[in-house]
Amino acid sequence: MLESPQSPEDLVDFPVLPRVQAIDHSPVRGLPVIEFRPYDIQTFFANMPEEVKDLLIREAYMAKAAQMIGERQEENRKLLAQAEAARPPLLLAWRKEVMARYKASVAAAASEVDEFAKALAQNERAMENLRHSARRELELWLRNHDTTYQQGMANEQFVADWRNAVALVRKILLDFIQSVGEARNIMVSGYKRETNEHSPQAAELLLRAVKIGNALEEDMASVNLLAEEHDKRFRGTVFENPFPRLPVFAAGELTNNAIKRPIALLQQHFDRIKRYCEELCVVGIAALSAAIDQAEKRHTAQQDSYMTTLWAGLSVLAQQQVDPNLLSDKVRETEERFMRGEYA
Repeated sequence: MLESPQSPEDLVDFPVLPRVQAIDHSPVRGLPVIEFRPYDIQTFFANMPEEVKDLLIREAYMAKAAQMIGERQEENRKLLAQAEAARPPLLLAWRKEVMARYKASVAAAASEVDEFAKALAQNERAMENLRHSARRELELWLRNHDTTYQQGMANEQFVADWRNAVALVRKILLDFIQSVGEARNIMVSGYKRETNEHSPQAAELLLRAVKIGNALEEDMASVNLLAEEHDKRFRGTVFENPFPRLPVFAAGELTNNAIKRPIALLQQHFDRIKRYCEELCVVGIAALSAAIDQAEKRHTAQQDSYMTTLWAGLSVLAQQQVDPNLLSDKVRETEERFMRGEYA
């Protein structure tokens, strides 16, 4: 008995696979420019919690003090150079009082340089702790009060969920490839050509392949649904960055329909399904993984750009709050708090 010839209806075309794009190592390229109008920054600054403003203003006081210490340190270095250059000539060097005055002058100048270097180092440590504290408190406040920051957090979660969903699809896809291969290898054993019946063991493996194919369809659809939700959520925002889609195909349905075919045609079906899924795993999933890497880089660049721009604007306003008459008191108080570990 001759088996029915294959037809286009028997071996359908599969969706085109996405290709792996070259990784852009400059994810900032093409990002929307984030700008704040002066009024926006002033309003932002005015609405911030007092503890955040206090940290920013104290950091500005410390920065002003560092500037003054740095200027004085430069003067000290010049005085040290002058003192060292004033070494007495050899004819006078034997006189103890002359060498004593010279050494005392150099030691005094060097001591000044050393003391101011220590002051600058302590000032920098205090400022670093202040910046960390202010940044931490600012980001905690942004989580609850700033729409753009909240969008960034949501986008970060979408990217993480997307990565997890694609990883799950890859796992199920590998299970499907294995199940199709196992069914393909055993279907000839015990096959009854006259009635087109499979052995119980082959039938069980074929049904298992169908079940895994159905699960694969559902998970691939979930990945694309997640991408659609992401694109809709962030369309028109600074975080707009469309996610690519997986080429969904009817894995379970194709496998189930193939079971009803004569074994030669069934084998052809399974070979095509297996080859396509292997390519999907190697090429399609790799393309999505590369896209996820790019999305993470882009998100990080966007968040950094937003925070850098915002921080720079707030720092300018904080510097405007510095009162020269209060500089000494504010710096002394801030250093005392720093030594007590308040800005850890």
